[in-house]
Amino acid sequence: MHKLLQLLQLLRTSIVYRSSALVLSIALCVGGMFAAFTYLWESNTEQELTKNRMGTLLSTVENTVSIACYLSDTNLAKEVAQGLLKNEDVASVKIYSNKPW
Repeated sequence: MHKLLQLLQLLRTSIVYRSSALVLSIALCVGGMFAAFTYLWESNTEQELTKNRMGTLLSTVENTVSIACYLSDTNLAKEVAQGLLKNEDVASVKIYSNKPW
């Protein structure tokens, strides 16, 4: 408590400490705002890139999956799923059809 009072006394009486504290506070605020802006911008950019990659993957296999579902061909569907799982962005694959397999 005594140290805190001494520090407050220094901030009130010393222009050097007061200026340093002000400059440090401004730098921390600007740095924090810049970090938050950069994080949000990069996050949105990466999400858009991931959506585009997933859309490209989907359009690549869409016709083959449609054929597999129409023919109820589990082997073809399994091959497509295994091919998709080789991509590092794909965690799991589920293929649904209205027709019974």
